[in-house]
Amino acid sequence: MQNAPIKDRLNLWADQSQTAARGEVLLKLSSMAGFTAKAFAKDLGVNRSVIYQQKVRLSQKAQFRLRDLTRIIDNAFLLFEGNETAVFEWLFSPSRRFYNMTPFNFVMAGKGETIYEWQENLINDNETFKT
Repeated sequence: MQNAPIKDRLNLWADQSQTAARGEVLLKLSSMAGFTAKAFAKDLGVNRSVIYQQKVRLSQKAQFRLRDLTRIIDNAFLLFEGNETAVFEWLFSPSRRFYNMTPFNFVMAGKGETIYEWQENLINDNETFKT
């Protein structure tokens, strides 16, 4: 399972074009991050009632942020050698590297590219992954 793409691990996307996400996965992510469904829906730019649907149509801003999140989680699985517990612990733990924000919150704030570039440097330089 460690080599499966993130869409297969989390089953986040509701369509191949990545314009819609599965509501139940969004709710699970918001819960893991400590957000209420209302707060997470607001961050994604959708109505709170929509997040409870099976297929949630996403704004372009939300699509970019969730795509960044999937790339970052994919890289985290590589860096943590497929250890799902370590990946999610890292994703939802505050880090000084990201101004005491969790990597998840950093992505939701629109700064996912920063984390992705940092991870790519670690992967390409064969450094150890430090939080």
